[in-house]
Amino acid sequence: MGGHAFEKLGISTPRISTHVYKDLASKYLEVLASFFQRVTCSHEPPNKDSHGDVDLLVEGPHLGVSSEHLAEVLDAKVHVTNGTVTSYAVLHPDDPSAYVQLDVQVCREGFLEWQQFMTSYGDVSQILGVVHRSLGLSSTDKGLHVRIPEMEAKNRKASMVYLSHDPEEVMKFLGLNPSLFHSGFDSEAEIYRWIASGRFFNRNALETHGHHPPEENSNDRTRRMKRGMYRRFVEGWMMDNPHAGSDCHWDRDSVLLEAIKNFAREEEYQTKLRKYQDVAREEALWAKIKMTIPRKNDSLRLVVRGLKRWIEVKNGRPIVRNKALPGKEFQPWSSKIDERSQLGLLDWIRDNWVIVQTKEKGFIKRAVCV
Repeated sequence: MGGHAFEKLGISTPRISTHVYKDLASKYLEVLASFFQRVTCSHEPPNKDSHGDVDLLVEGPHLGVSSEHLAEVLDAKVHVTNGTVTSYAVLHPDDPSAYVQLDVQVCREGFLEWQQFMTSYGDVSQILGVVHRSLGLSSTDKGLHVRIPEMEAKNRKASMVYLSHDPEEVMKFLGLNPSLFHSGFDSEAEIYRWIASGRFFNRNALETHGHHPPEENSNDRTRRMKRGMYRRFVEGWMMDNPHAGSDCHWDRDSVLLEAIKNFAREEEYQTKLRKYQDVAREEALWAKIKMTIPRKNDSLRLVVRGLKRWIEVKNGRPIVRNKALPGKEFQPWSSKIDERSQLGLLDWIRDNWVIVQTKEKGFIKRAVCV
């Protein structure tokens, strides 16, 4: 929460030095180790001289552990919870009138290392996110994903194919040296060089042309204004290193194929894509059907319901049913017709939609009378 969780409560949580930060992180990790299966903290960026809060990551709470119980153990004046993060106002070691904001994030089982990767070294994960976004890669709290281009515009979340939440696997795939990440960096410049060493790093995703980079959106502009490390990378280091990322030849299609192959996600990718294509074909067919019916709004919707209730397609030909088909049993038509039979189907609907309308009106009238 950036050290502002208790502002509205009037509780003072002044920034603390790196020395105090490390002492408190070590102290409270030891305390929390008695209540969680695993505990750790994120890697802090080098040369950071003050901190707004102390961030700790935990996983696997022991039976009966609650934020209220931890507040007592930590001797916290107050605590507030926001999603998976609970902030505790603990005593300041040097100022009896002030407190320190201790943020404890409870990670889902098996995701402690991933969350550490996503929250380490300041703005690194945000920079990596922007760098790889145009190539169809997205990192969330659930891991690295690749987006299927055909699906993304309609449903971004559904377009994502899970790849991995193992930081080692992800870094190797991105062409980033895991050893350097774990051993730490002595300067921001070292971090920037590490980011730029990735095999998918393309300066066009970040480089400023005129007022904004070509791939920049409103969130990126806000990030540049508010996130110092991100801004220094885009407006400083990138400018001072004009050759970094200038020879990247990866495009979205090649990255998609590489990701699917590297993480063995071909089956999931094909399943998602086929399902999307089936739905898209069905929607396209019904859009054409609606164009053949000279009705609008409720009248059109009534005929469409009637078609789905009374008409069955077999061997590419429409058949009028004597008995209404329950709504849940409707089978998509697009999989039962080809381009030629589709033309015949549309002609049939154009000539017979009134019959369908009459049958549907009768069905509704009988249902009302029951």
